Amino acid sequence: MRRRKDDGMHDATTSDIEMLNRYKGNLVKACDIYDRNFLNKRVTYVTKNKTISLVCKKTNFMHLCGLDYYNRDTSRFYYDCKKNKLNFKEHHVKIKNDGNTPRKLQVIGCLGDLLIQGKVRLVGNTISYFSDYNYVLRSHSAIIGLGCSWGKNNYYPKSVLNLKFEQFDSGEEILDILVEDLA
Repeated sequence: MRRRKDDGMHDATTSDIEMLNRYKGNLVKACDIYDRNFLNKRVTYVTKNKTISLVCKKTNFMHLCGLDYYNRDTSRFYYDCKKNKLNFKEHHVKIKNDGNTPRKLQVIGCLGDLLIQGKVRLVGNTISYFSDYNYVLRSHSAIIGLGCSWGKNNYYPKSVLNLKFEQFDSGEEILDILVEDLA
């Protein structure tokens, strides 16, 4: 019998499900922001010295939230968020073992802050306690961050970060944000 690799997640307990239900509003709000401003778009951030472009897909959203919903069904999670029909049940949702799921859910409703020119900063090549990223986009107020990694010929959003629990340098100010629809 083949063992499944430890993915750093566990089935949500009754108290985990209560916590997830408390953050449903943040998830729905974040999904709306993601849908309008990130989904199927190339979001380009320009500093004095660098330019990075994120390509944002539906499959990225569930991972940003720190969840595994109905056996990694990213489409179902996205549509359930979009229609405000999230259904957290035992054995159908997993959360991160390291405590990052509630931390992410506390700030994910602030995702739109990463689209406000003059309020976003770019930090390069970061290694944190939990992960490493090519870049982190962070709100100037150090509330939310977005870890970005390289893959499939572009940067993609990998993780939402609660900056109350992670420290990054101040980075470079974003001078321009360009949003382009992908065909």
